[in-house]
Amino acid sequence: MNSRRRVFPLSNKPVSIVYTIGYQQTSIAEFLNFVVQRGIRRIIDVRSNPISRKPGFSKTKFSLLARKAGIEYIHVKEIGIEANMRRNLRTQDDYKRLLDKYEEEILPKRPAQIKKVALLALEAPSVLVCYESNPSVCHRSRLASVIARRYRIKAKHLAVT
Repeated sequence: MNSRRRVFPLSNKPVSIVYTIGYQQTSIAEFLNFVVQRGIRRIIDVRSNPISRKPGFSKTKFSLLARKAGIEYIHVKEIGIEANMRRNLRTQDDYKRLLDKYEEEILPKRPAQIKKVALLALEAPSVLVCYESNPSVCHRSRLASVIARRYRIKAKHLAVT
């Protein structure tokens, strides 16, 4: 695909960006308003199991509400971290070990999914979505970093405020 997401920063030099965001501390309405206001046209859900206790963020409802807001929703299950690997995460070191394992052992086995997510992000203004509001404890930050390095684009973490 030659179609690339372009953002024109102050330098007037085009830059492609892969955005990430967590929905932990927001409602579905606030989340979608925030995303729409930033010109995001595609949500790429990178959760392995897109079920949520937060109203509106489970896959079926999330995709329906996103579509009503004019945003495409795509779920890429294979790029997530299985629930059994996320058990017993208590400290920053626990998260670091898990995310290191994700980046070093899981992502190398998912080149097609990484490419799919990268091309989707380059094709239209897109955001990688997962639960955690803090990107340092979420796999989406590691995925975005890998995509940024491989495709020479920027990764930018957003937060609903």
